[in-house]
Amino acid sequence: MRPDHDLLSPDLLDAEPGPAQPLGPDAAARLVRTAVAEVHAPPRRRPAWLWVATAAVVLVGVPAGAALYRAARAPAPPPP
Repeated sequence: MRPDHDLLSPDLLDAEPGPAQPLGPDAAARLVRTAVAEVHAPPRRRPAWLWVATAAVVLVGVPAGAALYRAARAPAPPPP
């Protein structure tokens, strides 16, 4: 989040519990500005370790999942 768009401001956090309270004009405008800024922000670059971890999970998990699926679908051995 950007520091100039603070969703954790006191006027948003100090609302009384219970039925929904309408936001004041300043809080509502800040909420809309924050949402628009997040939508129009450039995509964040993912760190390299995240790509490596994702590839490792896929490369190990897909064959393991397929083997478990085949084992579960195999017919049961006949009783002795």
